[in-house]
Amino acid sequence: MAATSVTKAQVEKPAKPQAAVEITPPSRREFLYYIWGASIALILGQTTAGLIWFALPRFKAGEFGGIFSFSGENVPEAGAAPSNIPSGRFWLSNPTGEGFVALYGVCTHLGCLPKWVPTNQRFECPSHGYKF
Repeated sequence: MAATSVTKAQVEKPAKPQAAVEITPPSRREFLYYIWGASIALILGQTTAGLIWFALPRFKAGEFGGIFSFSGENVPEAGAAPSNIPSGRFWLSNPTGEGFVALYGVCTHLGCLPKWVPTNQRFECPSHGYKF
């Protein structure tokens, strides 16, 4: 028999065709894990945002909850009717002459704005008849 020469290309095996990769949808259990994880992340995010919003109030000077500067002429005389400061929703009163008191001017029931009634010498809520 005659010797034949074999080349390298003839010795190598032909490449196998690659099988198509199958993508399977997540199982029901995996889906629920994703939903639970997303729900917990959302709740933690909302709680964190709420705590930050509550812990760091953004009061500015001259607005409700902030620091108010006003002259001494706004402080009423001792025994006089309280004077209203509408920008801060409070009233200034000087009942004894020993110092003035700032009174929050919002009704504790539903948030109405009670007015000072000089004939009765008290605050009265116009909506519900509460007397302070």
